[in-house]
Amino acid sequence: MKRLPYLFTSLIGRKFLAAVTGFILLSFLLLHAFGNLNSFAADTVDGVPAINAYADYLRSMATPLMPKSVLLWLIRIILIVAFVLHVFVVLSLAKTNRAARPIAYHQTPQKTASYAARWVLASGLIVLLFIIVHLSHFSFGVLTPFAFIEGDIYHNLASAFQSPFYVMFYLLALAALGFHLHHGIWSLTQTLGLDNPDRNLMFRLLASLITALLISLFASIPLAFYFGLLAFHP
Repeated sequence: MKRLPYLFTSLIGRKFLAAVTGFILLSFLLLHAFGNLNSFAADTVDGVPAINAYADYLRSMATPLMPKSVLLWLIRIILIVAFVLHVFVVLSLAKTNRAARPIAYHQTPQKTASYAARWVLASGLIVLLFIIVHLSHFSFGVLTPFAFIEGDIYHNLASAFQSPFYVMFYLLALAALGFHLHHGIWSLTQTLGLDNPDRNLMFRLLASLITALLISLFASIPLAFYFGLLAFHP
């Protein structure tokens, strides 16, 4: 316990926290992306959209050992804590980097800094805005320009993604998420000491593959609804 404060005060500790919380959030994104594919699945025998049945399953996890939705909320709390810590340490690291270099470079070191690395903070802030908007629309039904129905995930998705504005907003947000993810996954291997000149190309390709997979899965939902590949019943 005495060493816990060093996680926040030391550079190595904050990088470690950024890596661990980033890994937790990445794991959630992978599960969330594959869970969203239930939008493409056939309705249940009772006529319930598969994505709605999946959402109900998430709320019913661990019953009867736990009351309904308790385990889901425990997972949400872990994600919220991980997200807050991740934002805090990333902003803290950015502040430390600026303080260590009070005078800007005369020339940007193109060979050592990728576009994703230079824009990681900006892309992270865009992703933060996206999360706020996303939760407001699909979890709380706040400021929704479409007919929000509590618990009807399929209807809410289909209604929102009839709008070209919403589709474009989500695609742009996903582009920012892609920048952030690619740099974050690559940085994770460095923080954990896995990087090596002999393996760096493999890790960069892995970061690109995971990022492309996640963005493709997330983007498929709004595009499928907008172009009519998934039915919309107002």
